[in-house]
Amino acid sequence: MPAGVTIRDPRGQLFGGAGRVLLRDGPGGLTSRAVTAEAGVAKGVLHRHFAGFGDRFCYSPR
Repeated sequence: MPAGVTIRDPRGQLFGGAGRVLLRDGPGGLTSRAVTAEAGVAKGVLHRHFAGFGDRFCYSPR
């Protein structure tokens, strides 16, 4: 994705991508590269919106 492009819901896209990777590949497949590829965003988007790898996926919808 080109720099400067607005992404509507980057966190939602990343969580959606992470969920699909987790279901398809299991916990061992949950890498930043796999999640961003599945979400269709650059790796920098992941690093911009989440502090650390643990922070990225410690989310529990209520």
